[in-house]
Amino acid sequence: MVSDVVLQVAPRRTRVDDNLSVRIDGLPPRSRADLVVTTTDGGLQEWSSRSRFRADERGIVDLARDAPLPGSSYAGVDPTGPLWSVTADGTALFRKRRPTPLHYRFAVELAATGEVAVVDRVERHFGREVVEEPVAGPGLVGLVHRPRDERAYPGVLLLGGSDGGSLDHAASLLADEGYVVLALAYFGVEDRPPTLVGIDLDDIDGAVAWLLARPDVSGWEVAVVGISRGAELALQLASDNPRVGAVIAVAPSALRQPGLTANFSDFTQAAWVRGADPLPFNASTLGVRDWIGTAWGMLRRRPMRQVASFREDLRHPDRVRRAGIPVERCTGPILLVSGEADQLWPSAEFADLILARLHEHGRAEIAEDVRYAGVGHFVAFPMGIPGLPPSTGMRPTSFFAIDFGGEPAQHAAAALDAWVRQLDFLDRWRTRFGDPTDPSEHLDPAPAGVSGGAGRRTR
Repeated sequence: MVSDVVLQVAPRRTRVDDNLSVRIDGLPPRSRADLVVTTTDGGLQEWSSRSRFRADERGIVDLARDAPLPGSSYAGVDPTGPLWSVTADGTALFRKRRPTPLHYRFAVELAATGEVAVVDRVERHFGREVVEEPVAGPGLVGLVHRPRDERAYPGVLLLGGSDGGSLDHAASLLADEGYVVLALAYFGVEDRPPTLVGIDLDDIDGAVAWLLARPDVSGWEVAVVGISRGAELALQLASDNPRVGAVIAVAPSALRQPGLTANFSDFTQAAWVRGADPLPFNASTLGVRDWIGTAWGMLRRRPMRQVASFREDLRHPDRVRRAGIPVERCTGPILLVSGEADQLWPSAEFADLILARLHEHGRAEIAEDVRYAGVGHFVAFPMGIPGLPPSTGMRPTSFFAIDFGGEPAQHAAAALDAWVRQLDFLDRWRTRFGDPTDPSEHLDPAPAGVSGGAGRRTR
């Protein structure tokens, strides 16, 4: 250690989406130094970034003022750059689902000698004033995250995508903003369907009613936040269930897509059913030619991109009409968030279809559309969380890679901007409740076929 060098990282304990102050003092004037940041994800994989800076004439580096030199992990002035630009071996995405804190080691290395001059450590958490409760019941598996106090807050249902399970770290982060959040595991866990096939929407309705019946949940409707297949589910649910108010659909689909079996070889089954009746879906057109093309791309070391096959589906108006989600039946506001460089499916084009359908039915005013250039599929919360490494692609083996689209720097900026917009959208939604302790003046009877919880607001 070099005794004259001082590293100040503040605050030492902060939420993952908060900014940081990083300052290095005591370096030789105009000298170069590397800031090396390391952390470990939920899969115990180590991630690190290395950013080189040149000190000023007083021997100071301040990340609120100084951009790293070329060749660093990130570019531009960004105090959180050393955090979101951490990388690993590229074989997997940054793994984080539990709301346990992340711990970061900051080290300053002198470029001239490679000597470690000083080390500091910080903790980044997902909400310190949040408690979690496991829930289980018929068709209901997940965790509730809520503020620690005894007040009632609006309810939010959080839905992940095609990888199954629940996003508890994201649920905790949102609960810290003043919501009771149910991170629902609707498949891929014990006591729920093993794959994204035949998910009964009656069970999801049951989760909505269960959430509204909690004494710590205020209001007469819930918000639903979903990403990818979870966004598809959120829009379908809101079109069927008037107890769903606001919807945030991140990387959405305008169509009901096919179910996904364990080996991804059968695209002939419905993902969603209502009771025993499968909902019409966009049957996949994947054929022998597609598989040959994928194999040929692997041999040429080209990453897999699925967006073209989904775009091909959009060339068939009859199938689009049959599988289209009836978003015009949604009773609350909708926020669509998409990346224009999405390589998994054309989420921005799907957003266009959603907006066109709403316009056709005279409902255009309920939707807000946010999209980002240079950003791929995992554009925003609940998968794209400010300060965490963006998910733009991975290479599970030496000959196979998947491209989700976008560039890390654009993703980092979009994640922060979208998070602010999402919170503003939810805040505007919950102000409609007025005084939740006396909702009688705002309510009419619960809709037919929907039980539990409060009534629905008259619109």
